[in-house]
Amino acid sequence: MSRQHVITWVLAWLLSSASAAAWAGIVDQAAGNLPLAYLVQAGAYPWTGRLRALAWNPLLARTSEPTPHTTMWEAGARLDTSATASRHLYTSVAPAGMESERLVPLQWSALDAASQQSMGEGTSTATSGADKLAWLRGERGNAALRPRETRLADARGARVLVVPPPVWQPGKAGHAAFRERHRNRPHTVWLGTTDAWLHGFSATTGDELVGYMPRALLPLAAVMTEPKGALAPVPCPRPEAADVVMHREWRTVLLCGISAANEGGSTAGAFVLDISNAADVAPVRLIWELTATPALPLSARGPVRAAAFAYDEGPRWFAVTTVDAGASRAGLALIPLENTAGLALTWPLPERDCSGSPTTSALTGVSILSDMMGMAQAIYATDDSGQLWHFPVPRAPQRLALGTPVCLHKLPTAGHSRQAEPPLLVGAVASPLIVFGQGREVVAIPSRPAGVPARIVAEPADGGFLLRSIPGQGGNGWHLTLPNAGEQLDTLGEVFPGYLQFTTRAADGFQRAYLVLAATGESAGRAREGAPLQTFVTGQATSSAASFVATSVPGPSPQPSSGTSAAQAHRVTLWAVDGTSARPQSTAMATRRTGRISWREIVAPIQQELP
Repeated sequence: MSRQHVITWVLAWLLSSASAAAWAGIVDQAAGNLPLAYLVQAGAYPWTGRLRALAWNPLLARTSEPTPHTTMWEAGARLDTSATASRHLYTSVAPAGMESERLVPLQWSALDAASQQSMGEGTSTATSGADKLAWLRGERGNAALRPRETRLADARGARVLVVPPPVWQPGKAGHAAFRERHRNRPHTVWLGTTDAWLHGFSATTGDELVGYMPRALLPLAAVMTEPKGALAPVPCPRPEAADVVMHREWRTVLLCGISAANEGGSTAGAFVLDISNAADVAPVRLIWELTATPALPLSARGPVRAAAFAYDEGPRWFAVTTVDAGASRAGLALIPLENTAGLALTWPLPERDCSGSPTTSALTGVSILSDMMGMAQAIYATDDSGQLWHFPVPRAPQRLALGTPVCLHKLPTAGHSRQAEPPLLVGAVASPLIVFGQGREVVAIPSRPAGVPARIVAEPADGGFLLRSIPGQGGNGWHLTLPNAGEQLDTLGEVFPGYLQFTTRAADGFQRAYLVLAATGESAGRAREGAPLQTFVTGQATSSAASFVATSVPGPSPQPSSGTSAAQAHRVTLWAVDGTSARPQSTAMATRRTGRISWREIVAPIQQELP
């Protein structure tokens, strides 16, 4: 990913995806003046950065002319004007003796101890923990410490997560009351930065609500305050939020992974925060924080997911993340949210992979398939060899033996990448389409594959490509080989309703973004209910300074004929965004059927009907 990264706030409010952790949704309050996108940018130094909230009129996508955008707020500027003493900045302490694990304000004594643990080349004893604490809280007047022009640090490829108030989740006992209690909770934005802080911002104002520094990163945070100290890894590069039940109470939690640092020697880990009341005086609560051990060799690649498993006494929630090989093979860790570390389960890959060779790959990302009651039905994971794995979910995993994972599909020409995107689960809950990719390949297969996916052909047109399926194929997913020499998959995401967006980088220095219909892999859309699919050009090249945003804006709904179901229409647009404007790259008119009272949205996310 480039040093700029855009996260879209989808205007066409949607319900859930096949993943129970999906968050974009309709709420009962006015969202306020939410930005359309959030843009992470580099600062004047390699270790400083900016977070800009952007807005423009997405209805101006009828032409290819650039549309000026407005910066609604910039988080670094907001931080720079606030009093350092007013910031809510926390870390945690590990359990010791009779003392339990708990959240505490960031303390200089902890930083002094951390400095002693990590003392090495490039560090100095001339500054105390109090000096380092002042720097981490935002002071910039100490010339002996690392210089910076803004308090906000660089995000180095981290993703932005927008968390709205609780969304409607029918059929889940007690959730309606939780949703009503927090219906006026402000939208929040979460971003990890390379000074070891995880920030929570107001989505509408950019004001910082809270900052959390994992205790595992305290040593590197102390060292990086020195001018030549190693930079800390970004905490929570792929934040994930979910409504879960803990101790018979609904909560909104933020689940985070911490990758092992290349410099400084920090180990991987994971933590979970309760963010149900992120705008309160006490904005977050610590659920737990774990660091990798020989018994639980966490790698925490990709997002940490929340999954509910069925027990006789009711659902129990787990955090699901990746583990390294350790003494066995790589696999998954299932960590109870109501955690004691000894209750975590590991679920290794089998001895043989898709090709029948000994399994040596490491998992890179995981996704949970859940039913409408929120119970996990299956777990899917990708690995660094271009393989897709299915983990069959048992009932009460702590009481029954975990099933053997199955390798579902292997990309023919995948290389070796530990940065592969987690799989996307789109379509019906009972039989989802699983989309994943690596290197030059993107593939979508049914959960029960029974043949070879249809090949997608890229035809050059107007600076991009028309993506079409070869006639006579279908029924078993699709497979696209990226059309440009040296082109590599970078990011992969869903766009409502029923579309995918993926971004790439190529050897020619350009980046590209593609918009395709998830069900077919084609660049196509339907202008109105009953109309044939119309193709559009996608995959145009832009400079490395641009970023991408996908928007979905409700349009006039087609009038149903007598005896037919209702339908909704949306204008789906892919934009290339630079420092001054947004330029539409691809536009599709999408329709979806909703049924007489929209119950179909409850059963499953809607994708366009096949022709």
